[in-house]
Amino acid sequence: MSARAKRRSAQRQAFLTYIKSVKPLEETWTGWKRELLLAAEKAATSQVKTSSNNSSSEGQATAGC
Repeated sequence: MSARAKRRSAQRQAFLTYIKSVKPLEETWTGWKRELLLAAEKAATSQVKTSSNNSSSEGQATAGC
C-alpha cells in the first residue's frame, strides 16, 4: 500500500470515528432542546396566569399615580 493510500485510509477511519462520536451528541442535544422548550412553555403559561391575576391590582396602582 502506498503512502497516499495509507493516509487516505487513516483519514477515512478518523472521519468515521468522528461521525460516530457526533451522532449521539446530536441526539442528546435534541433531547435537551426539547426539554428546554417544554420548560420555557410551562414558564410562559404560568407567567401568563400570574400576570392575569395581578393585572387588576397593577391597573389600580398605576391609575392612582
